Amino acid sequence: VREIGDALRALGPGRAVAVRSSAPGEDSAQRSFAGLHESYLDVVGEEDVLDAVRLVWASLWSDAALLYRRELSLDPVQSRMAVLIQAMVDEDRSGVAFGRDPRDARRDTAIVEAVPGPCSDLVDGIVDPDRWILQRPGGEVVEWRPGERDGGDPIPLLDTKDLQALYRALSRVESFFGWPPDI
Repeated sequence: VREIGDALRALGPGRAVAVRSSAPGEDSAQRSFAGLHESYLDVVGEEDVLDAVRLVWASLWSDAALLYRRELSLDPVQSRMAVLIQAMVDEDRSGVAFGRDPRDARRDTAIVEAVPGPCSDLVDGIVDPDRWILQRPGGEVVEWRPGERDGGDPIPLLDTKDLQALYRALSRVESFFGWPPDI
């Protein structure tokens, strides 16, 4: 509690944070279940952050998490989780980059999905994402599908420079871990 309070004070008064899980096995060469555990965004104040930390830790043992582990024959007693507290960064768009197509890992492609606003809108299925399929290796765009949103002609949320930067980051993390990550 003391360390969390000290860290929050170092960020500055009234600074909003995200309180999220990071669990071994959430994203691995065998499976990806990011988003299974709770996350809290725009949390302000030491007491609210401490409550969010407790709730994120408790989500390790939620019905959904236990059922998922059972379906994958994972031992819940061996489950581990860290809780991350990160300063909120407000961006006009966000998303997820999959090091390998999660629909078919045999395909030699990576997938990038982006939405306007916070990534929680993507994870929660609130906003239909733009989707790019990138060829591996190299990161060339093979296909782009705009998300369904109100407005005129679709304009891509990311440009070629953004996509190449994401692909380079995916490649660096893959080199480090030895398998294609989701970031």
